[in-house]
Amino acid sequence: LAFLRRICRNLAFDRLDWNRAAKRNPKLIALSPAFTLIDESVHAGEAVHTPELAAACNLSVTHFRRIFNEVMGVAPKEYITDCFLKKAEKMLMTANDSILDIATSCGFMEVSGFNRAFSAKHQTSPSEFRKKYRK
Repeated sequence: LAFLRRICRNLAFDRLDWNRAAKRNPKLIALSPAFTLIDESVHAGEAVHTPELAAACNLSVTHFRRIFNEVMGVAPKEYITDCFLKKAEKMLMTANDSILDIATSCGFMEVSGFNRAFSAKHQTSPSEFRKKYRK
């Protein structure tokens, strides 16, 4: 539940405590196994797919997608990609790893896919982002 509390603070529930958020949207609790799995996959740098998340929540893929989109406001794939891109942002600002190493540690099979996803979110390439925000 600590992970869900952190998600709630980082998302639309930042002004509400966990209990009030769960009472407002009990579907959030049903998705908790998916959030745990997403967190573990992002930390490990391994891809996780919607059918795995749905199975973890004991829901059909269609029902899982519907609930996830309703609760989070984005599709599961988009949310997962965003989580990996946030990890990449931190790595680009702090680590000396190559763009290829960062891409693979963030679940991207190809550096070109990473560059496309990163550029779509930030309107700049990963290398330009690194130059601009390097600490």
